[in-house]
Amino acid sequence: MLAQIVDAAIAPVPRQRNTQEENKQIKAGDSPEVWSDNKRRQKNVEAHWTMKHGKTHYGYKNRISIDRKHKVIRKYAITSAEVRDSQVFKELLDENNNNGSVRADSAYRSVEWEAALPGCALPQEL
Repeated sequence: MLAQIVDAAIAPVPRQRNTQEENKQIKAGDSPEVWSDNKRRQKNVEAHWTMKHGKTHYGYKNRISIDRKHKVIRKYAITSAEVRDSQVFKELLDENNNNGSVRADSAYRSVEWEAALPGCALPQEL
């Protein structure tokens, strides 16, 4: 079996220019009534903000798990940018493609994963 590499990249999208009232309605799960159907289709209400290296980013995160030997993507997950990497780590692990060696950056580090993957190389910087 092969070792895995797990990593994420931010996929930016155009920033939304909403009023405070519109943002409140969006966070409550509603669509502002003042928006026309055309405007509603062009608004991205599922993307969110995150911080990376002291800078703010708006969009999504693409996460992948590949095997080290063939560089083939085995699993992937797409979430809004504010979702922490460690929250989707289990979803990315491929139990059929693992010899106990997982390479990931420190965003995936947790006591739970270190205990669940004994002897594993989690996390090592890519």
